Amino acid sequence: MPSVPVPVVTLAILLLLLAKVYLSHVSRHPGALWFLAGCAVVVLMSALRWSFDLPLLRQMQTLAAIGLPPLTWRCFAS
Repeated sequence: MPSVPVPVVTLAILLLLLAKVYLSHVSRHPGALWFLAGCAVVVLMSALRWSFDLPLLRQMQTLAAIGLPPLTWRCFAS
């Protein structure tokens, strides 16, 4: 039975939601697109670190996590 890490499943769901928002014709919330992309990057870093425990991935995951709150504020502070 194959083992699929939880971050990979979460990343797949986020990418499906990102595609749905991007392909929808209603463009009322462009910040949501950037927020979902930022969340997908953070989860991608987590999934990569789960599979490959490299020091560079640890640092990149930390930087992505630090950048998510300002991105969230920028996307939804209108």
